[in-house]
Amino acid sequence: MDPAIIYFIKVNIALLLFYAFYRLFFYKDTFFHLRRLSLISFFVLALLYPFLHIQDWVSSKEPIAEAVFLYSGMLPEIVVSPAKAISSGWGITLSACLKGIYFAGILFLGVRFLVRLGSIVGG
Repeated sequence: MDPAIIYFIKVNIALLLFYAFYRLFFYKDTFFHLRRLSLISFFVLALLYPFLHIQDWVSSKEPIAEAVFLYSGMLPEIVVSPAKAISSGWGITLSACLKGIYFAGILFLGVRFLVRLGSIVGG
């Protein structure tokens, strides 16, 4: 799958989780500066979340590294070799379809925003 699609999925999942956390703990809060700071930090964390690589951190922790080594020894090694591709006649892949849906949503929401902005400014 395309790395950009994976990134967008991770960011949207992170935003969903952070919004659920916000609604659970800060929805009825009257400290507006704290609420604003938490919302801005949630957006920044959601954008930075996919770039976090925990492999180095996991390898530095001894108990976690032992558990990873134990489970990697239990699981069988599977070697995937490229086989001859079978043409199904479909020219559209899943990632292309997801990109199309994503950009159609951006286009729709952008046009809706501009129409509402025009109605506010115009009258």
